[in-house]
Formats: sequence, C-alpha cells, structure tokens
Amino acid sequence: MNRLTPEEWIKKAEACKKSGEKRLAAACYLRAFRLRIYDESDIESANEALREALHVLEPQEISETMVAKRYLLTFFTGKTPDPVDEKQIFRSERYFYLVLWRYCFENNPEPGIALFRERWRDKRKELIETKKVYLLHASYLYAVLLNQSGEYERGLHLIKHLVEAFSARSDLMSRQLTAQCYTTMANYYVLKNQSTIAEDLYRKAYDLAAPLGLNLYTANIYYEAASFYSTVYGVSGFLDITEKVLEVTKAVSASPLALHALYRIGYNSLYSGDLKEFWSYVEQLKHHSRRYQRPDFLAKAYLLEGVFYLYNKQFGKAETIFRKGFQCAKSPQTLNLLQRCRILNFMMLGKRHSAFEQVQKSFFDKEEYGFHSFLALIEAQTPEEIADAFQHFDAHSPRWREESALIFYEKIAPVDPSGFVRFCQNMVTDFSRSKDRLPLTLVYEALGKFYRVIGYEEQARFFLENAVTNYRRLGMNHAASVLSPTSDLRALSVKRFEQKVRRLVHQSPDRQLKRDFSAYRQQYDQAVDELGVYRMTFDFLRGIDCHCDVGQLLDQILRYLCDTLRAQNGFIGLFDQNRALNSSSYRTQRDSAPFPTERWADEGFLPPYLPGHIWKTMYLEQGQRMVISLTFGSPLKARYERLLAFFLDEVKPIFELLVRSTLTFGKSLIDSLTQLNNRWFMEQRLQEEFEKSIRYRFPLSFIMADIDDFKRINDTFGHRIGDEALRIIGARFRQNIRKYDIAARYGGDEFAIILPNTEPERAYIVAEKIRKSVGEITDMPFRLTISFGVAGTGRICFASTEELVAAADGSLYEAKAQKKNRTVVYDHTARNE
Repeated sequence: MNRLTPEEWIKKAEACKKSGEKRLAAACYLRAFRLRIYDESDIESANEALREALHVLEPQEISETMVAKRYLLTFFTGKTPDPVDEKQIFRSERYFYLVLWRYCFENNPEPGIALFRERWRDKRKELIETKKVYLLHASYLYAVLLNQSGEYERGLHLIKHLVEAFSARSDLMSRQLTAQCYTTMANYYVLKNQSTIAEDLYRKAYDLAAPLGLNLYTANIYYEAASFYSTVYGVSGFLDITEKVLEVTKAVSASPLALHALYRIGYNSLYSGDLKEFWSYVEQLKHHSRRYQRPDFLAKAYLLEGVFYLYNKQFGKAETIFRKGFQCAKSPQTLNLLQRCRILNFMMLGKRHSAFEQVQKSFFDKEEYGFHSFLALIEAQTPEEIADAFQHFDAHSPRWREESALIFYEKIAPVDPSGFVRFCQNMVTDFSRSKDRLPLTLVYEALGKFYRVIGYEEQARFFLENAVTNYRRLGMNHAASVLSPTSDLRALSVKRFEQKVRRLVHQSPDRQLKRDFSAYRQQYDQAVDELGVYRMTFDFLRGIDCHCDVGQLLDQILRYLCDTLRAQNGFIGLFDQNRALNSSSYRTQRDSAPFPTERWADEGFLPPYLPGHIWKTMYLEQGQRMVISLTFGSPLKARYERLLAFFLDEVKPIFELLVRSTLTFGKSLIDSLTQLNNRWFMEQRLQEEFEKSIRYRFPLSFIMADIDDFKRINDTFGHRIGDEALRIIGARFRQNIRKYDIAARYGGDEFAIILPNTEPERAYIVAEKIRKSVGEITDMPFRLTISFGVAGTGRICFASTEELVAAADGSLYEAKAQKKNRTVVYDHTARNE
C-alpha cells in the first residue's frame, strides 16, 4: 500500500469535515502534521495542519499531546505561547521538558535552571535512573541549560550519565538524544581546545543522526559539526554539511531556528571569499534577529561585520561595529566571542597596550578555544619565553593560527625563523587544499612581512604581491591598498618636489616663466591623472578572477569600482534589448533605496543629471549592453569627474572583453538544448566531489537517468518534438535539485546528477521527485516517463569515479529491465550474491 502524502491527508480531512466526521478529519489533519514536521520539516504547513485539527475538535476533545505540539510550534515560530497552554504544559510531567526546551531555544538558562531545581530538587538521581524517555529528555535539557549558564563541569557530568541511560534504549527519541548528548560533549571539548576528542564525538553524533534523517530534532547536530570542521580544518570542504541543514532552514525560514544557519553560512562565506553571499547572510541575520527579538544573534551579525572590517584593515570601523555587538549581546558565550575579536583587532592595529587592557578586563576563561596559547604569545618577552610559547601554540592550538602568524611574525623572526616558515607552509598547504581564500591571504601577508624583517626582499615581494592580488580578488581593496603603499610614497615625493618648484617659480620676477609653468602644470596634472588611471587599470587586471558565472564577474567589477573610486552606491547591469540578463548593486548605506533596474532596462532611458552621479553604457555584440552607474556622497570636483570619465573610457574594452569571455566560457559548460551542464563539466566536478568525499568521509551520490522509449518518440513524432521534450525534462531537473547539486545532460536522452554530501537513500527521494514531476507533464502528444539508477558512497566504498558511474548505470539498466518508469538503488550485497 502506497503511503499517503500530506496533501492527500489534507484532502481526506476536508472530505471528512464536509461529511460531518470531525474526529476522523482531525486524525487526518494530525497525520499531515506529523509528515510535514518530521519528514519534510515544513514548520509553517505543519502549524497550519495542526491548527485545522484543533479547530474541528471540541475543547474537551483536545488532548494534552495536542496542546504540547501547539506549544512547541508556537515558540519554534518565534511567538509567545498562550499562558493557558504554558500553565498546562508546566503542570504536565510528560511534557515539562518543552518548557526547558523553550528556555534553551531562547538562550535564557537561568529561569529554566530554577524551574528544574524547584520541581526535582530531591529527585535528580531518580530522573537519571528512570525508564521514561520524557524525563530523561528533561534532564538532558537541564544539562544544556547548565552549559549555557557557564556551569560546564556540572553539565558534562550529567551528560555522561545520560549517555549511559540512552544507550540502553533503542527508541527513536533516545537515539536522537544520544546524538545530541555527543554533540553537547563535543562542544565542551572544543571549548577546552581538545580537538581530537571533539572530532571523535562529533563523528559519533553525525553517524547516529545520519540514519535518522534531517529534521528539526537533528538539525543542531549538523550545525555544530559544520561549525567545528569549518573552523578547525577549513571552510570549503565542509560547507556541504551546513548547506545540508538549509533543507531544514528553508522550511523554518519563518522561525528563529533559521538564525543559527544564517550565522554559520555567513561565517563560512567570509572565509571562503564569497563576499556577495556573506553580506546577504549578514543582512538576513540582522533582519530576522530584530524580527524575532533575538539580541544575541543580532550581536553575532555585528560580530561578522566587524570581522570583515578587521581583515580589511579598517580597524577603527571594526571597533565601532564590535561595540554595537556588545550593546546587543546577552549571553556569556556571545560576549566572549566579541571580547576575543576585539583583542585581536587591537593586536592587528598594533595597539598592544589596549589589547593588554582588554585581556585584564576580560571575563572569559582563557583556556576556552585555546585562547590561552594566543595570550601566552602576547605575554612572552624573553627569547626563551617566546620560543616556548610559539612551540606550544604550534603543537596545541588549531585556532587563531593565521592571525597569530600575522601578529607575531616580528616577535618570532629572530627566535625561531625556520619554525615560523614551517608553521606558515603547513597552513598554506591546508588552506590551498580546502580553498579557504581569506586565511590563505593572511598567511601570504605574514610570510611577506616576515621575510622583509629578516632581509629576504625578493621572497618578501613575492608573498606580499600574492597577498595584494588575493585581497583584490576577495573584494578587500582597502587591505590591498594598505599593503601596497609604495605608490603612495612615490606620489608624496613627487608632490613635495612640485611644491618646491612652485615656490621657486612664485618667487621669480619672470612673468613668462610663470605663464610657461602654469601651462606645463596643466599638462603635468593631466599626465599624472592618466598615469593614475593606468595604474588603477593594472591593479584591476591583477585582482580579477576568471569566472564562468557572469553574475559573479559583474559583482567583482562593481565592488572594485566602488572601493577604488570610493562610490557610496553602485549598480552594474547586463541587458539584452529591454530585458535585464544579470545585475549587481552595491550600497554602503543599507537603508538607501534599491536601484531602478527596470528603468535602466529601457534602452531609451536617460537618467537626469545629478551632482555626484556618473554612468556609462558599454555596447557588446548581439545587441547586448552593459550599464555602470556610480553615486558619490557629495558633488564631484570637475577634475575628478573628468578623471572618472577617462577611467571608464579606458577600462571599457577590458570590461567588454571580460563579459564576452565569461558569457562564452559559461555557454561552453552548458548544454544549449536542456540548459543543464554538459558531460565534460559534470565529469570534472564528479572527480572533485569524489576526492572531497574520500578526504572528509562524507557521502556522495550519483544518479543516472534515461528517458523511456525516446527513440520511438523521435521516430513517431520527429526530432523537433523530441527536442522540445528534452527541454521540458531539463527544466524539471533544474526545478527539483539543490543549488549545489550538479545536473548534466550525459548524452542523447541520458542525464546525470551529482549530489554532494547525500546518502543513496536521500538521492532516491530526489530521483523519485523528478520521476513524478516528469510523469505529470501533460502538454506533449504522448506520455513521458523516465527511469533512474542511483549509487552512492557511504556504506559502499568505490575505488574510482568510473566504478561509481558503472554502479549507477547498472542500476539504471535494472530499472529498464523492470518495466521502466522507476528508480533502482545500487545494492552491493545482492550483486555479490
């Protein structure tokens, strides 16, 4: 018997309601509720189904369990629970844990701890030994509240006992809580800088949670694992774990549950160098933190923003932002993070005295996250102390490494130069492998400054030039300009010489000399301006990245222009006749009005002249055009306005060439008929994801698909209709995969999908969604069906991508043999038998 979907249960409930069978209707609504919250993690639809169920029932028919579910969904969606519901839940032994869960969720431990101690003052030992899972759940949440309040040792002691109690049980909730216990213990060991133990515990939690599926109760396990791996081992390789949680986060976007994911992914985006995504997540985090009145997450949004300005060497701005964070933060954990970042900011600025003051005032445990090793480097003075502190830091601290290299290079250089080089080279290897661009840039800068201190000018120039180039590619142009001050010094010397000559001419009685000097000076100013333009153009060319996505290219061009020319707002758009193909905007003032893209799409639109505003239209081939518009905070001086116009004229052919090349390169990776990736691109990405899967021990699934009886369709209806079928099916593939999955046309009527960090069971669900979606196509003169074969790593080890593809292809062959229009998952044991 096929399992009904939530929509089918809703239809059944409505039919029962019409026929007067209210209790049966309520039961159907509750079935839909369970499916949506547990299987699909669709919290809004789940809430709607629960409301309908409670609406059709009489008050006396509403059970305590239903009230508990209503209470749970109320605080999940950021609302205040009904006082009557809260009173009933508080009195209930079975559901009292939900009250504690609410306080954990709101990061408000003190009231929760007080309630627990008041209720079970003399019965805590009995709670641990009980066989009732809901009482064990209450004990677990009490342990979490202890951790939130800073009573780590007591919380850990209780968690260890709970692990033993849960391990003796096999029910679903006990397994979920065991995984949660391991995650909480791992967080404790991360705090104490014991990364090896923490990694083992995160791995145990992850292995326990993976078979249970991704739902509201397991999402936190993935969040914490992603946080640990990205911090200790590098961001890019573990971004997929955090992305996996977005399956839940999208469903709970109308809930404070989304805040943690926004913070984690924003953090990851900064370190991997995707600033467009970074600022998007920061703004979303600010918006939802205010919406749900979560001051700690608003403080974390300010923390992310301050860290960006810290790395961009805008230390004064970073300090201002961190202070805003301090004004919002409530929990000790958030205050501790802000305090550490503030100390780091003072150290990078060179204000050691201010950093020492902050250390003395700090209220956090110096051993948390290994910060005591960093502080030991600050306090070390004699060569022996510095050498010991550096060796201890190198051996025991997985955090603060690239920042420490940049702060302490001058201190370590005379004591242990070879050790410092080895320390940095290890980081270069790790960050190059994990593609963490920002940390890699910091290490390049540290090496460049280190070699300059010890007198190796050639090596210093090499690493500093690499750092400057990387900063520009990241969009951190202020950091790049701070690192390349030689041109500024040269300009200062020329200016001093010019002032000296001007004084001599002014003192001379020769009028002809003065007229000649004035004419020559105008020519000289023009030449200097042109030279500055060419230097800016050269800097842009050094910092630009190759892209296959024109949107990323436009964003990089605009950010460079706004940072270099100090524009307040900017817009860049690519248009085809009167249609916007792609665009990007930049606003330093977040409350400024959005850019009128639709008006610029009109080819005849001419903006009115406004002081402080310049724009340029660049015409490409095939009727396409690119528009750049920059707005400045105040009216421009005539000379500067002429300089900007000259600069945009000079870079116009470069921008045109870059956009044309990117469009051509992007098209070369796309199958023109289906708009999916082509086979060459798919094979390259499959090899990358396969290696990543082996290195980081995460699953990878591969799907092969083939349209059923497509040759007969072509022979009967012709190739034009066959091509139209391929186009429609390509669109169904794009609609039913995640943004980081790779769908490709494998050849002819075959398709393939790469699903990173996905078990075969989850890949089966994706394949089935596409198969059903294709089966629903009704605008063709024939019925379209498609068969799928699924294979994946995890429980099965494949030696190469060829073996993985062959396994998926074999499963597809089986699906074809079983009357087609079905999905078959590769079964290694069955084949061996």
